[in-house]
Amino acid sequence: ASTSNTDEHLLLARVEDTVQSCDKYYAPSFFGFLDLREQAFAKNYLTRMSCNYAFFGGYNGAERCLLGVYPDYLDSDDIQPPITAVAFRYRPVAQLSHRDVLGALLSSGIRRDKIGDILCGDGLSVVFLQDDIVTYVCEQVDQIGGEGIACIRNYDGALPLNRAYKDIQDTIASPRLDAVVKALTRFSREKASAINNGWHLEGAVALSRGGRKTFCKYNKTYAIILHTHKLFLQRNRFDGLFFHRTSVAKFLT
Repeated sequence: ASTSNTDEHLLLARVEDTVQSCDKYYAPSFFGFLDLREQAFAKNYLTRMSCNYAFFGGYNGAERCLLGVYPDYLDSDDIQPPITAVAFRYRPVAQLSHRDVLGALLSSGIRRDKIGDILCGDGLSVVFLQDDIVTYVCEQVDQIGGEGIACIRNYDGALPLNRAYKDIQDTIASPRLDAVVKALTRFSREKASAINNGWHLEGAVALSRGGRKTFCKYNKTYAIILHTHKLFLQRNRFDGLFFHRTSVAKFLT
């Protein structure tokens, strides 16, 4: 079996375990944090199984989220997910990045699925963690990128800006994906076509939301979600494209 198929089988097994735990204890059960591709895969399965579920990231617009499966007597608004916001303060001149913070956490022995979104700004980074590792992080992580930091548990202040958008308007010769990518990225036609041709490398997920058919394709570099009138292309974490009605697009910087 391919690496992709193996990963999907493991993910499915973990999602099934979460559902079974909820059924057994008749209480909310959580799994994650999951990235966008994993969330799309989980949604597809859970929707077919008619399960009650929701995703929690610790703030509105989160990308990495915990999956919560809950019994019929609860509503998603009643659930308190095991997520804590932890802030790191440091000198603004340090200009620590997402990579710096993630690297410090991983090098301390924390698994990636215990870590949600990481928002970085001048002198402040905020990371969303599963509750069970918060004490360990605050006790073990005292430097990030060689910079001394102060750890703040249960941070509830203003969050650093996660992303910025710029409107792009263009006209494409035909409704082809490579033409859209070329218009939005200003890549050459050959480079845009090369990106488009790479979608099959990892796999695809189909799901339905609100009666609309959604199709998600992905590889290690990009994830693209297509439905009736919209296209979303994400590269890594902070770069991406949003396309609407073949003429107006937004570039995620």
